[in-house]
Amino acid sequence: MTKALLAASIWIVAIFSGSAYCAIGEPAEVQAGMWWSPQESGRGYAIDAQGDKMVVTTFAYDDDGSMQWYFSPGDVSAGGYHWCGPLLKFNFGQPLNGIYIAPVQVGNDGTMCMDFTSRVAGTVTMPGGRKIAIQRQNFGVGDPPSALLGGWLFAYSIGSSSFADVYLLTQLAAGTSTGTGLALDPVSRAGFEYQTSGVNAGLVEGVQIDSSGNVLNAYLFQLQMEEGRGAWVSPLTNTKYGMNAYKLRTPQGINKRGSSSTVAVDLKAKGVGAAIPLGVTIDQLAARDSALAELAHRTYEDLQGLKR
Repeated sequence: MTKALLAASIWIVAIFSGSAYCAIGEPAEVQAGMWWSPQESGRGYAIDAQGDKMVVTTFAYDDDGSMQWYFSPGDVSAGGYHWCGPLLKFNFGQPLNGIYIAPVQVGNDGTMCMDFTSRVAGTVTMPGGRKIAIQRQNFGVGDPPSALLGGWLFAYSIGSSSFADVYLLTQLAAGTSTGTGLALDPVSRAGFEYQTSGVNAGLVEGVQIDSSGNVLNAYLFQLQMEEGRGAWVSPLTNTKYGMNAYKLRTPQGINKRGSSSTVAVDLKAKGVGAAIPLGVTIDQLAARDSALAELAHRTYEDLQGLKR
């Protein structure tokens, strides 16, 4: 693989001093945004978590049908999985076109709790004990494979060295027997796919290969709207290193990042030894991870077809 091609696909971002490890499926910090239950349209929750604090603004209706909003501050506990806060009720606030009038707290309707299974899904428990499954509202990202299109950055650390790999997924292609279809970066020769069955069901698999079909990089992460948590997977040893994923650019070209200085890297710079090949064959990868090998094989075939 040429240095020019490598420079187009793998970058070290100067501002990154490290990549926090987060196990696949761990909520860490809940994603801020609009949350709801698709089965209960009309009520919503605006959630914002900062450090060990979280604030929830609930948009609901009173028993007589009138609109009501609540402000609920509270502490996050259990490693980001659990939160509780009072349902402080406010009324008599500022009209849309009038002068400012401070809202008045008119009561407290009890305690509301939330328990999260990921950064984008969980359950809310109302004061009376009723439980409601909620999720961050997906009104613009869509579902895989189209949700994977756009620019992505994968940040992780190996020992004392940190890395950030960047891909621009621009094309969709046929997928594996266990996934929804591939999102491809034809320039950097990479393919990513959300898995619906098999050993990695519920996760996104990704690989980067060279023109001979050798696997240079492998990725495994839980897709969380425009972010992800998972691992960079060494194609040489199958060792998994904690990784964060971020969408940098939407399919429409809206940039979500600032410019940064970058340098090219290869597998030797990732601390896995000086006398190693630039990649491993798909057959060699299959001996350690058949699911990633199947994805690499499909990616290689699809990219070969695009080059014709």
